[in-house]
Amino acid sequence: MKKSILTTIVLSLVGYASFAFAPVDTNKVSHNVKVIASPVLDIQMTSTDDVEMEFATSTDYDNGVEKTSAAELKVKATKSWQVTVSTTATNFDAVDNANDTELAAADLKVRKNGTTAYKAITSGDAIATGNKGGHTGNRVFSIDYKLDPGYFAEDTYTVPVTFTVSNQ
Repeated sequence: MKKSILTTIVLSLVGYASFAFAPVDTNKVSHNVKVIASPVLDIQMTSTDDVEMEFATSTDYDNGVEKTSAAELKVKATKSWQVTVSTTATNFDAVDNANDTELAAADLKVRKNGTTAYKAITSGDAIATGNKGGHTGNRVFSIDYKLDPGYFAEDTYTVPVTFTVSNQ
Protein backbone atom coordinates (compact mmCIF):
# COMPACT_ATOMS: atom_id res chain seq x y z
CA MET A 1 0.00 0.00 0.00
CA LYS A 2 2.84 2.40 0.90
CA LYS A 3 4.54 1.46 -2.34
CA SER A 4 1.37 2.26 -4.33
CA ILE A 5 0.95 5.66 -2.68
CA LEU A 6 4.61 6.47 -3.17
CA THR A 7 4.40 5.46 -6.86
CA THR A 8 1.34 7.69 -7.35
CA ILE A 9 3.09 10.68 -5.75
CA VAL A 10 6.23 10.17 -7.86
CA LEU A 11 4.24 9.88 -11.10
CA SER A 12 2.24 13.01 -10.24
CA LEU A 13 5.40 14.99 -9.58
CA VAL A 14 7.00 13.79 -12.82
CA GLY A 15 3.87 14.77 -14.79
CA TYR A 16 3.77 18.21 -13.17
CA ALA A 17 7.48 18.78 -13.76
CA SER A 18 7.22 17.86 -17.45
CA PHE A 19 4.33 20.32 -17.86
CA ALA A 20 5.80 23.12 -15.72
CA PHE A 21 9.25 23.00 -17.26
CA ALA A 22 8.26 22.27 -20.86
CA PRO A 23 9.66 24.69 -23.43
CA VAL A 24 7.26 27.52 -24.33
CA ASP A 25 6.41 27.89 -28.03
CA THR A 26 6.96 31.62 -28.66
CA ASN A 27 6.49 31.34 -32.43
CA LYS A 28 2.69 31.33 -32.20
CA VAL A 29 -0.10 33.36 -30.67
CA SER A 30 -3.82 33.12 -31.23
CA HIS A 31 -7.21 34.63 -30.41
CA ASN A 32 -10.84 34.27 -31.41
CA VAL A 33 -12.62 36.53 -33.89
CA LYS A 34 -16.10 37.51 -32.81
CA VAL A 35 -18.62 38.58 -35.47
CA ILE A 36 -21.57 40.75 -34.43
CA ALA A 37 -24.15 40.80 -37.23
CA SER A 38 -26.85 43.41 -36.75
CA PRO A 39 -30.13 43.31 -38.68
CA VAL A 40 -30.36 45.44 -41.82
CA LEU A 41 -33.56 46.53 -43.57
CA ASP A 42 -32.74 49.34 -46.00
CA ILE A 43 -34.86 50.83 -48.78
CA GLN A 44 -33.81 53.45 -51.30
CA MET A 45 -35.63 55.23 -54.10
CA THR A 46 -33.40 56.05 -57.06
CA SER A 47 -35.30 59.25 -57.82
CA THR A 48 -37.42 61.26 -55.43
CA ASP A 49 -38.79 63.56 -58.13
CA ASP A 50 -42.55 64.09 -58.03
CA VAL A 51 -44.56 61.74 -60.24
CA GLU A 52 -46.96 63.63 -62.49
CA MET A 53 -50.20 62.10 -63.72
CA GLU A 54 -51.95 64.40 -66.16
CA PHE A 55 -55.67 64.27 -66.90
CA ALA A 56 -55.75 66.18 -70.18
CA THR A 57 -58.66 64.62 -72.11
CA SER A 58 -62.08 63.20 -71.43
CA THR A 59 -60.61 59.76 -72.19
CA ASP A 60 -58.23 60.22 -69.24
CA TYR A 61 -61.20 60.97 -66.94
CA ASP A 62 -63.19 58.05 -68.39
CA ASN A 63 -60.40 55.43 -68.23
CA GLY A 64 -57.98 56.80 -65.67
CA VAL A 65 -54.26 57.44 -66.06
CA GLU A 66 -51.48 54.92 -65.54
CA LYS A 67 -47.81 55.76 -64.94
CA THR A 68 -45.54 52.72 -65.36
CA SER A 69 -42.01 52.57 -63.97
CA ALA A 70 -42.74 55.77 -62.06
CA ALA A 71 -39.91 55.15 -59.59
CA GLU A 72 -37.35 52.47 -58.77
CA LEU A 73 -36.96 50.96 -55.31
CA LYS A 74 -33.91 49.09 -54.00
CA VAL A 75 -33.90 46.90 -50.89
CA LYS A 76 -30.97 45.57 -48.85
CA ALA A 77 -31.80 43.12 -46.06
CA THR A 78 -30.36 40.45 -43.79
CA LYS A 79 -33.69 38.61 -43.64
CA SER A 80 -36.89 38.08 -45.62
CA TRP A 81 -38.68 41.39 -46.18
CA GLN A 82 -41.78 43.08 -47.52
CA VAL A 83 -42.39 46.57 -48.89
CA THR A 84 -45.66 48.25 -47.99
CA VAL A 85 -47.11 51.48 -49.29
CA SER A 86 -49.04 54.06 -47.28
CA THR A 87 -50.06 57.68 -46.97
CA THR A 88 -50.93 59.91 -44.05
CA ALA A 89 -53.60 61.71 -46.07
CA THR A 90 -57.27 60.96 -46.54
CA ASN A 91 -57.48 63.14 -49.64
CA PHE A 92 -55.11 64.70 -52.13
CA ASP A 93 -54.20 68.29 -51.25
CA ALA A 94 -55.39 70.81 -53.83
CA VAL A 95 -53.72 74.11 -54.67
CA ASP A 96 -57.19 75.65 -54.45
CA ASN A 97 -58.22 74.69 -50.89
CA ALA A 98 -61.87 74.52 -51.89
CA ASN A 99 -61.07 71.30 -53.79
CA ASP A 100 -59.34 69.35 -50.97
CA THR A 101 -62.15 66.77 -50.82
CA GLU A 102 -62.43 66.22 -54.58
CA LEU A 103 -59.86 63.44 -54.88
CA ALA A 104 -59.58 60.64 -52.31
CA ALA A 105 -56.11 59.25 -51.58
CA ALA A 106 -57.58 55.73 -51.79
CA ASP A 107 -58.18 56.33 -55.51
CA LEU A 108 -54.43 56.17 -56.15
CA LYS A 109 -53.29 52.58 -56.70
CA VAL A 110 -49.75 51.20 -56.80
CA ARG A 111 -48.10 47.91 -57.77
CA LYS A 112 -44.71 46.38 -58.35
CA ASN A 113 -43.97 46.67 -62.08
CA GLY A 114 -44.63 43.37 -63.83
CA THR A 115 -47.40 42.28 -61.48
CA THR A 116 -51.11 42.60 -62.18
CA ALA A 117 -52.74 43.57 -58.89
CA TYR A 118 -52.87 47.24 -57.95
CA LYS A 119 -53.30 48.13 -54.26
CA ALA A 120 -54.66 51.35 -52.79
CA ILE A 121 -51.99 53.48 -51.13
CA THR A 122 -54.25 53.62 -48.07
CA SER A 123 -54.36 49.83 -47.68
CA GLY A 124 -50.96 49.29 -46.07
CA ASP A 125 -50.68 46.06 -48.12
CA ALA A 126 -47.37 44.58 -49.23
CA ILE A 127 -46.56 45.32 -52.86
CA ALA A 128 -43.28 43.36 -52.94
CA THR A 129 -41.50 40.65 -50.93
CA GLY A 130 -38.06 39.11 -51.07
CA ASN A 131 -35.17 37.38 -49.35
CA LYS A 132 -31.94 38.64 -47.83
CA GLY A 133 -29.29 40.20 -50.01
CA GLY A 134 -28.09 43.42 -51.60
CA HIS A 135 -29.28 45.50 -54.53
CA THR A 136 -29.63 42.65 -57.02
CA GLY A 137 -32.39 40.47 -58.45
CA ASN A 138 -35.89 40.92 -57.03
CA ARG A 139 -34.56 43.46 -54.53
CA VAL A 140 -34.50 46.11 -57.29
CA PHE A 141 -37.86 46.90 -58.89
CA SER A 142 -39.97 49.66 -60.38
CA ILE A 143 -43.42 50.73 -59.27
CA ASP A 144 -46.48 51.66 -61.30
CA TYR A 145 -49.31 54.01 -60.36
CA LYS A 146 -52.91 54.07 -61.56
CA LEU A 147 -55.48 56.76 -60.84
CA ASP A 148 -59.07 56.24 -62.01
CA PRO A 149 -61.35 58.43 -59.88
CA GLY A 150 -63.75 59.50 -62.61
CA TYR A 151 -64.41 63.20 -63.05
CA PHE A 152 -63.11 65.65 -60.43
CA ALA A 153 -62.59 69.40 -60.15
CA GLU A 154 -59.88 71.07 -62.17
CA ASP A 155 -56.85 71.78 -59.94
CA THR A 156 -53.34 70.56 -59.16
CA TYR A 157 -53.32 67.85 -56.49
CA THR A 158 -50.61 66.16 -54.42
CA VAL A 159 -50.50 63.34 -51.90
CA PRO A 160 -47.51 61.96 -49.93
CA VAL A 161 -46.71 58.31 -50.64
CA THR A 162 -44.41 56.33 -48.32
CA PHE A 163 -42.75 53.00 -49.00
CA THR A 164 -41.63 51.01 -45.94
CA VAL A 165 -39.50 47.87 -45.76
CA SER A 166 -40.09 45.52 -42.81
CA ASN A 167 -39.72 41.88 -41.78
CA GLN A 168 -41.86 39.50 -43.73
